[in-house]
Amino acid sequence: MVAAWRRTAVVDHPRAERALVGGLKPTSGARDVAAVVHSRLQTLQKQLPTAAATGYVPGTVSTDREDLHELLNDVQQRITERISAIPVHTLANEPDWVRQLRSQSGLQANDDRWKDLVRDVAGYRDRWDIDNPSMPLGPPPNATDWQQAMQRTRIEARIVAARSGTPTANPSEPSLFVPTATPHSPLPTVGPSL
Repeated sequence: MVAAWRRTAVVDHPRAERALVGGLKPTSGARDVAAVVHSRLQTLQKQLPTAAATGYVPGTVSTDREDLHELLNDVQQRITERISAIPVHTLANEPDWVRQLRSQSGLQANDDRWKDLVRDVAGYRDRWDIDNPSMPLGPPPNATDWQQAMQRTRIEARIVAARSGTPTANPSEPSLFVPTATPHSPLPTVGPSL
């Protein structure tokens, strides 16, 4: 039940709290109140947004080969699951860098902008393998890592905007950390094609 609470509360705390309180009220005469609360939290968790709803799922890659098609679908499914799991795990465990990010941004835990920012920073850290516990964005990237530098600049701008209270242009811009197809090939074809 605790795990269900954490997974649900980090995504939508007010709804999770209502589900918890609603499960504690004696309405159905159930003997196992914990089971009722657990069931309500699991039902709510299924209704919450997934990675596909956040725009972080990479585009479709097509192929003529059946064996590659299954492999690509499996990889895309794993990416989707990881994208969904990273922010939930981060918000549930709240490592040191999350506390540092909160003090830098000035956002509160119940603010949707906070959840979006943590999602993007956690994804950035995961993509670029940043393990510095005290620096949310880790050390500055090398001059040759233009993609990492561009993503870092966008996130830093959002942190500054949050601290100053100005709205950002597009806080949930798709794919800050998921690789996408190159502009000249929007739907790459894998394998032989004629």
